[in-house]
Amino acid sequence: MVKHIHKEGASNSNRKEEICARNLVFTSHTGAKYGVMIGYQIPLKNSNADKGAGKIYLVSYHADSNTIFLHEFKRKESSETLLRCLLEIYTYYSILDRDKFLRDFNLMDAAVVPSVLVCDGSRQHEHYDGDDYSNVRALMERLNITFHLLEESCQESS
Repeated sequence: MVKHIHKEGASNSNRKEEICARNLVFTSHTGAKYGVMIGYQIPLKNSNADKGAGKIYLVSYHADSNTIFLHEFKRKESSETLLRCLLEIYTYYSILDRDKFLRDFNLMDAAVVPSVLVCDGSRQHEHYDGDDYSNVRALMERLNITFHLLEESCQESS
């Protein structure tokens, strides 16, 4: 007999982030610095044989700068550190097949930039602004990872 144990914390939190991400895309949410949301939960695998490569949480396109941002997105309630967020998005950015990705979005000449997108007042926002995290900010700069704030609350209704 197989017993399934439901852990309320992580999976519920991940589901809420997924719902927020989906709603940002479906409402064509637009941020002045990162453009309009155009995709969520974008798998990194190139074929069905690829497993466990991960997914990019949110993708936005800023037309004025012809830039696609790959966002590691965290809700205000997330307990993850800023360091973990930037390492995740940099890993995904590093393994992304950029040519295929740009073809899929029909934006062949766009720049692709990794980003951390967090809610105003979140733990990650506090880390970014805090004096104790200057090394993390320096690492973000060295890896060309941008930091963006979602200044409004995220809708979680499905």
